Amino acid sequence: MANKKEIGDEGMRNIRRSEKLLVLGLSIILIFMIIQDWVPLGSLNDVQAIHQAKSSSELITTTLIGVVQFLLLLGLVLIFIGKRYPIWARLWLVIHQLSILAYCFLGTYPISWAIKQKKK
Repeated sequence: MANKKEIGDEGMRNIRRSEKLLVLGLSIILIFMIIQDWVPLGSLNDVQAIHQAKSSSELITTTLIGVVQFLLLLGLVLIFIGKRYPIWARLWLVIHQLSILAYCFLGTYPISWAIKQKKK
């Protein structure tokens, strides 16, 4: 009987727990992005206000743009899962997600600060 290492060791993938958690996290974000403007989620959104502010075509376009970029990110992870990521893939994974976090936490701060300054 042949040894596993003799039968194409390159084909074997060693999927780490961190990669599984990354795929799970990206999948949860993807599901949230798909439903956030369409399904009431309690205090997380106001579907009625969203539909009053934007037309259905604008919502579909916005949803598709967000979904496509996360599908690309998720696809990238799934292509290289259990393998060594090339440097461009590692950079994309880090820069893309850090820029989203930076916008979420820092992008809204200057706006709220500017509004407070106008009120003074």
